[in-house]
Amino acid sequence: MSNYNNNNKRLAKNTLYLYLRMILTMAVSLYTSRVVLDVLGVSDYGIYNVTGGIIVLLTYVNTILSGGTSRFLTIALGKGDIIELKRTFATTVTLSAVSAGIILLLGETVGLRFVNSYLNIDPVRMEAANWVYQFALFSTILTITQTPFSASIISHERMNVYAYMSIFDAVMKLLIVYLLLLFDFDKLKLYAMLMFMVNFLNVLIYRWYCIRKFDECSMKFGFDKNLFKNMLSYSSWNMVGALSTLLIDQGINILINVFYGTVVNAARGVAMQVNNIVRQMYSSFQTPCRPQVMKYYAAGEIKEMQALICNNSKYCSYLLLCVIIPLTINIDGLLEIWLVEVPEYTVAFVRFIFAVSFVNAMTDPVAMGIQATGNVKRLNVIIASINALVVGAAYLLFYLGFSPISCYIPVLISCIINMAIHLYLLHNIVSFDVHIFISKVIIPVAKFTVICLIAPVVLYLVIPHNAIGCICSTILAGCSVALIIFVFALPKHLKTMIVEKIIKLAKHGN
Repeated sequence: MSNYNNNNKRLAKNTLYLYLRMILTMAVSLYTSRVVLDVLGVSDYGIYNVTGGIIVLLTYVNTILSGGTSRFLTIALGKGDIIELKRTFATTVTLSAVSAGIILLLGETVGLRFVNSYLNIDPVRMEAANWVYQFALFSTILTITQTPFSASIISHERMNVYAYMSIFDAVMKLLIVYLLLLFDFDKLKLYAMLMFMVNFLNVLIYRWYCIRKFDECSMKFGFDKNLFKNMLSYSSWNMVGALSTLLIDQGINILINVFYGTVVNAARGVAMQVNNIVRQMYSSFQTPCRPQVMKYYAAGEIKEMQALICNNSKYCSYLLLCVIIPLTINIDGLLEIWLVEVPEYTVAFVRFIFAVSFVNAMTDPVAMGIQATGNVKRLNVIIASINALVVGAAYLLFYLGFSPISCYIPVLISCIINMAIHLYLLHNIVSFDVHIFISKVIIPVAKFTVICLIAPVVLYLVIPHNAIGCICSTILAGCSVALIIFVFALPKHLKTMIVEKIIKLAKHGN
């Protein structure tokens, strides 16, 4: 029990580090994205994003070889077997190098041809587009070869490293904005080059830290046939799920473009950008939980694993309520302040996407339990099938003349079904008690969602709908939700832990 409490304290500390990282990253991203868009202009900014998007598609090849890195490292670390840990790390170094080679080959052949032959880019800016493409490609190569080192930091639960590196990354991005304004060089080329240099520095620092701090980390190559086979099987099935998620994201985007045009695409794009902030928030909360879940499973401590999954799902949901409720109610005014001119349907898209993210955030900790067992084939096949049906349903709704917003009805329904499937599968694999999850997570979260809506709705109706009123309403709504959650939803020991940590941070700045 003492070990369980110590793990919870460490988990709370790691969560706070990543939460602070998320806040800093979010603030810098909101500022720099506006400045970069202004400096580059809409056309060049579009070139940067569309050419970088080709690389995103190519990186799915990497999922086959490197997707299971963190899981296998964490399991080996949980067993306390340093020999297996070193062998696992050396194998992942080899696999990431092979994966990087595949990406480089595809990037310099298929990808490069696609950029120069099929993308709709002004011929005058094609040279700059190729600069962007090459820097994006080599940044991707660096990121792929970095996979074992990043996974080691997560496995060892050194989340403070991410917090410190986020500060460095934020400073570098602010410096990039300053340099773009300072130099009279081609802005698009300069931006691509500077972003690559920042990524290169990040990789060097992470590797130096890992090699210095962790015994298993080195630049040595290794290969274990059985381990490779297990990694390939695990990661390949995860790739099926990842590709089906890509099918929903990009498939619906294409359908919207076919039926409604680029203006609605822009509305969904803005909504997705807002949602990325929320996604970063709950990812920051859940990342420290992942290695603990895997270590509990490796040690055979299933009850502790279940308790951690339930707590992470519940408290992550409470955290999201503090953000989603104020933003959902005031999103129309907030978007007008941020964008000035808001595309039609943006507000509705944001609200639906928030609902989808909220359900997914509750489900993700359960998915961690399934990932820890390694039994991912059945889950990913089912999820991929459901996602394909969702895209088909969206096409049917659009074909019948329904609003573009209607596509999120099957998406939201599928998220709820996915939660039930995750619970059912985890119950079958490790006897996970679904009734406990319902009573300790779903029911309390549903109850406090209703309760927390009251004050923000009243504030929205009472406070004037101008810029100052919108900001005040959002802040007060967030505070009211946070206060209700803190006073009525959190257990006494967690309240004490939070207060003590805040006081410590206030006194020591640490």
